[in-house]
Amino acid sequence: MVGYQERCNVPLPSDEDDEQVFWREYLLYNRQLGFAFLVDTNEGWSIVRPLTGAPTVRGEKASWSSVQFRQRERYQAKVTWVQGEFYWRVQREEMAWVTDYVGPKGELLSREQTKGQDASEVVWSYGKTLTLDQVATAFRLDAKARQALRRDASPLSGLGASLGSASADTGLSAGAIMVMVVIGVIVLMLTMCSSDDCDSTRKAYGEASAEYQQCKRNQSSGGFRSSGGSFGGFSSGGGGHK
Repeated sequence: MVGYQERCNVPLPSDEDDEQVFWREYLLYNRQLGFAFLVDTNEGWSIVRPLTGAPTVRGEKASWSSVQFRQRERYQAKVTWVQGEFYWRVQREEMAWVTDYVGPKGELLSREQTKGQDASEVVWSYGKTLTLDQVATAFRLDAKARQALRRDASPLSGLGASLGSASADTGLSAGAIMVMVVIGVIVLMLTMCSSDDCDSTRKAYGEASAEYQQCKRNQSSGGFRSSGGSFGGFSSGGGGHK
């Protein structure tokens, strides 16, 4: 693992019912295989790779490698925490417009458009979903660690780079991302404070997670508990961008 970032969707002012959701992306690098992302959302895990070239888009449909995809949703995503090394310049509060497409077998395409000082940049990604067992088996996690990584559902609702599958056609070896998962498990298993109404969220995501901080804010304000979060996240002394 060479980089880590936390992101969230930005609900539109016109849609008061739109829930804010946070997710985590681990940037992986291998000399032979290049870059890939392991993505952790409240709905499950995924693996995704950046595409070279661009799919053909016609209306709300996209075509890639003779596979037809249909548009599922479009939203604005924001970086809330970043540390480590990336192959592009990333900084907190960076915004991107994301359009997600889904294929007939659950394959996912994601189009991200960011606006720089001079021009807009468009990046496409492709992947499939991962099951908990695939993640845990690949990284030799015990039963307790597997439980900490469990999420609410296996299929993703599609947020940005939340794509992927651990199938062999990704070409990603378990050893290439072993270190990343060990670090992720450590973060998730951080020492926890006394029990409260947000205890299950704290156990699943860690005390420093966006989900737990949002739950605590909802609790103190008397609001309902949700799966959202706040900016920040775990830091070992980093932050900002690199």
